[in-house]
Amino acid sequence: MSVVNRHRYTSGDFKLRYYPGEVVLQGLSFGLSAGVLRYSALNSAQARVAIIAPTIGLLADYNLMIGPSRRFIVGGGVGAKRVLASAAARRKVDLSSTVYPTARFVVGYAF
Repeated sequence: MSVVNRHRYTSGDFKLRYYPGEVVLQGLSFGLSAGVLRYSALNSAQARVAIIAPTIGLLADYNLMIGPSRRFIVGGGVGAKRVLASAAARRKVDLSSTVYPTARFVVGYAF
């Protein structure tokens, strides 16, 4: 028995963040995002149809810098992304909503 992935999402974003505490990568940040989404789905005839559309979004994140040198980062955030596709394009792939919640978790090292 094979499993068919009905929906496929691929996206890329540019993000602009503001840190009210004036320390980059540490503490609370708010931001904007802009990008591109490629969404594809199987239609009723089991053929894959796709759209490519621009996206915009809002972000709220919080990062902690931990460790003796304060270079290890652990953080998370939430946001919302809007797909800027026409109603006709959304009907083509049966994309019912244009606004999606987003979540982020990051573990990293600042150098």
